[in-house]
Amino acid sequence: MKNNSQKKTKIRANDASPALAPSKATSASKASAENDTNKEKPRTRLGLILIAVAVLIIVIAFAGKWSLTAYAKAIAKNHISQFQYADALSWITFAENLNVADSELYFLKARIYRKTGKFELFDSAIAKSRELGLPEQTMINERLLLQGQSGYLSGLMNNLEQMAGGVNQFDPTEIYEAAVNGYIRVGRFSEAADFLYRWEKDFPNDPNQKFLKATLLMEFGNLASDDGDPIQLLQSVTTQYPSHYQAIMALGDAFLRSNRETEALATFKLCENVEPVQTNARLKIAGCLARLGQQNDAKKYYEAILEVDPQNIEAQAELGKIQFNDQQYEKALVNLESAYARRDWDFDLANSLARVLQLFDREKEAEALFEKSQGIRDKLSEIQDLKFKVDTGSSTQDRVQLAKLLLEYGDPNVGKHYLQSALDLDPENAQARQIWTEYFGKPLVKNPSFRSPQGSPR
Repeated sequence: MKNNSQKKTKIRANDASPALAPSKATSASKASAENDTNKEKPRTRLGLILIAVAVLIIVIAFAGKWSLTAYAKAIAKNHISQFQYADALSWITFAENLNVADSELYFLKARIYRKTGKFELFDSAIAKSRELGLPEQTMINERLLLQGQSGYLSGLMNNLEQMAGGVNQFDPTEIYEAAVNGYIRVGRFSEAADFLYRWEKDFPNDPNQKFLKATLLMEFGNLASDDGDPIQLLQSVTTQYPSHYQAIMALGDAFLRSNRETEALATFKLCENVEPVQTNARLKIAGCLARLGQQNDAKKYYEAILEVDPQNIEAQAELGKIQFNDQQYEKALVNLESAYARRDWDFDLANSLARVLQLFDREKEAEALFEKSQGIRDKLSEIQDLKFKVDTGSSTQDRVQLAKLLLEYGDPNVGKHYLQSALDLDPENAQARQIWTEYFGKPLVKNPSFRSPQGSPR
């Protein structure tokens, strides 16, 4: 018994619990699993690192887009301050391609369009800016500036206090510029002069103030004994701002008014390849060449303009006159008829066309044109006398009468501006409203377009 008990005890003592004692095969499996786990750890770390790098790249790229947009805007603003509008638009387009939702970017675009007269593009740019968060009052203020510079002065004048205060405060030079441009546009020269004097007092070195002062001097004559010479004023602006192409064009016009054709020609050539004044500059160059007796060179310019803009009235009319002198009668007839169809108030153009028609045995048509041309000439004196009265501050009713005469016998676009200004001064003027309905084919609405008078003369 004792031996058996000892044997059992011995067995228990020697029992190593086979279930807990690893075999060689089990140890190998465990080692393999540990190795696999150790291999997975660097892979997981690598994946996390790659994800972190990707996120960082995205963040940097996004931040980089904003930084590039801010940089492009800063350069665009500098170009705008230097009147380099084409360069400014290039930088704005670059920033747009970065696809950053920036309301100021489109606001700057809208302002350039307003300043350069591309009113049809202004609306879409300002609307996009508003969509991206531009404050509503800022948008309204910019529209008021556009309204004012287009000749609807009452809206701008009635909101000056609103525009000049609060968080939406506008640069006062923008208000001065819009108001003076608008007053000049509709022939309210005395009021333009009043604003110019205030502008000059507040900002004596503002280049646009000098530019518009020179423009007003050319249109209206001397404002005072010490107002200076338009040519000198414009030269001071263009010397300091060689990209102020509006001032350069005005300087060329000032030279022409002084019969300094050679200097005018050299001045206009500075703008020959510059948008948006390129076509107008080339027309002016051709006109200078013609006045200098260089008809063949003038002819080449007009032909080049018509290759790009086949319906340009000025180029067709002037080229037709040169072709008539060169005995190219068939070509002259084509150009003069096309131009006259859209400018039948131009008595000189009517005479030129009538002379060509006579060569083609179209006597009745020629006779009718000569008669119409004489009728326009007979009214010119009356128009000029009335225009002088209106431009020096006469009654609204005189302004209405001048508009009516211009719509019937003169340039209808100028007549439209005078009628517009009469209605701006007296919105309920019955005669002005009747004329508007008669010539533009629809009644006047109370809230006119911010861009320009409604409709075109029939």
